[in-house]
Amino acid sequence: GSHDHRNIVTVDETNPVVTGGAPSVAVDFAGIAVTD
Repeated sequence: GSHDHRNIVTVDETNPVVTGGAPSVAVDFAGIAVTD
């Protein structure tokens, strides 16, 4: 994906939900595996 994986608030392209804090890290890592 093109989103910033370091950002605390992320938007995962495969699961279009916005989360903050610790949940965003799990979602973002999933996004790295799926989209990057």
